[in-house]
Amino acid sequence: MRSVSRLLRASVLSAALSLSPSHARAEPAAYFQGRTITIFVTNPPGGGFDLTARVLARHLGDHVPGHPTVIVANMPGAHGITGANYIFNIAPRDGTALGAVVPYLPQYQVQGVAGLQYDAPRFTWIGSVGDVHELLYVWHTVPVRSVADLRNHETILATAGPVETFARLLSATVGARFKLVKGYAGTQETHLALERGEVEAALSSYSVLRAYWPEWVAHNKVRMIVRNGFERDPELPDVPATVELAGTPADRAVLAFFAGSTAIGRAYVAPPDLRAEVRAILRAGFDATMRDPGFVAESRNAKLDVVPLTGDDLDRVVAGMMNVDAATRDRIRDIVGNEL
Repeated sequence: MRSVSRLLRASVLSAALSLSPSHARAEPAAYFQGRTITIFVTNPPGGGFDLTARVLARHLGDHVPGHPTVIVANMPGAHGITGANYIFNIAPRDGTALGAVVPYLPQYQVQGVAGLQYDAPRFTWIGSVGDVHELLYVWHTVPVRSVADLRNHETILATAGPVETFARLLSATVGARFKLVKGYAGTQETHLALERGEVEAALSSYSVLRAYWPEWVAHNKVRMIVRNGFERDPELPDVPATVELAGTPADRAVLAFFAGSTAIGRAYVAPPDLRAEVRAILRAGFDATMRDPGFVAESRNAKLDVVPLTGDDLDRVVAGMMNVDAATRDRIRDIVGNEL
């Protein structure tokens, strides 16, 4: 149903991992018995990543041999980099620490963002609950109804980290004009500013809007302008996807690179160099959770999409983003720079 995820599932989605007899001997069912798995959410509380992690935590332990307790801890900072650095370098490498990371980790690395202490392909990618397509939307009173209007009206946009990156991307490729207002810690602060009229536009996902601000959707309080991705959302057929806005092959290559983060979506990682047996247990448990009717039902009730990818799929997506050609890499850095 979702763009990159649909393509990936059609071509590479593998069957759920299962433990071989040798794995079973090396890592018996009791390996996680009596242990606690902590999911470190690298975003502030109250957003889509936090909500997804808490739903996952209520079900994951049912599908991991030994039935460990699963808890959630928030570790926000530096637009997800603080938590990513912790998972990569400090967290225990025994399967008891997982990261609910932002989908921009390979993107940050290609940009050359300062402060990174990780190598994205070396994370142990466990799986993703679903892709995340950011939407740029404006308050209903703002005189912007289309991407073309972004060229004629300097839109006041609440920004933090990747939001500013998205604004620079649209400015460079379609001529959008923004006045950037920085300093917001997360979606909740951004939306308060939008309601108060401090800003005119914000960026988040449709699933977050439906889950936390359903009255905005129901009463058309915000107007959707453009969706980051390769194709339109069937629920929002009049909202263009970024890649279709490309006027040149060079623009398309850059827009496609940033759309790649949408496939990573709400992904979970473990530290690098995790033992293969433990990685297999966690991946199998995650995949089984994605098929759990209880998890799926709770996610749907929370207005969260479940369009999962396996750890193998994520390995491929991340490798593809890291192997972007030199010309596109240089243009990415020219457009968005290496600061967040």
